[in-house]
This record gives sequence, C-alpha cells and structure tokens, in this order.
Amino acid sequence: MSLVSALFDTFALIFLGAISLTIAHQSETGRLPRSNQMGIRTTETKKSDRAWEQAHKKAAPLLRYTAYISFLCAAVSLLEGILTASVRLRVITFALTWALVIVFFAYSALTAHRVAKRINQSGG
Repeated sequence: MSLVSALFDTFALIFLGAISLTIAHQSETGRLPRSNQMGIRTTETKKSDRAWEQAHKKAAPLLRYTAYISFLCAAVSLLEGILTASVRLRVITFALTWALVIVFFAYSALTAHRVAKRINQSGG
C-alpha cells in the first residue's frame, strides 16, 4: 500500500511540476493569454490584459521554483515508497511534500495578485 501511495504522489507531483513549468515558460515568453483554463486566476489578474501579463511575468520565477520543488518532492516520495514499508513515514512524507508544494503555489499566486492589484489601482 505504501508503494502505491508513493507512486500516486509521485505522478501527481510531477504533473503539478509540469504545469508550473509550462505556465512559467509561457509567462516569460508572453504566450500565456488571459483565459479561464490556465494561469493564476485571481480577481485582480483577470481584470486586464496588462495586469495578467505583468503578474505572470513576476510570478514566473516562483512558479519555476515551485516546479523544481515539486520534482524534488516527487523523487523523495518515490524513494520513500520504494525503500520503506512504514505507513507512518508515508503519511509524514505525504504531508510534508504536499504542504511544501502548496506553500510555493500559494506564494506564487499571492505575488501575482499583488502585482496585478498594483497595476489595476494605477489605472493599468
């Protein structure tokens, strides 16, 4: 059971990392259109194209770090699942890796929101 859980975590974390890298790359190259499908969608980032673009450019490095952290956590989760059979350790690894990734995602979104809000308040 521990290995199955670790495999699920690993694939989910790799998927989230890939999404983060995609958004970061598209943001840096200016190819992330304002949409409801992909990107950091807050009330402020959705108000204007300029706010969307600038917010994502500012958050791109953070999203890139989020991806790297996500990939690292995936590796840790997989190794833990392969090397041990401890359910307790599996729960701890699950909680810590996901908490770390969620914190990085939240910080990226907060940064984008603040940039967009500043732009929107200045009439951008």
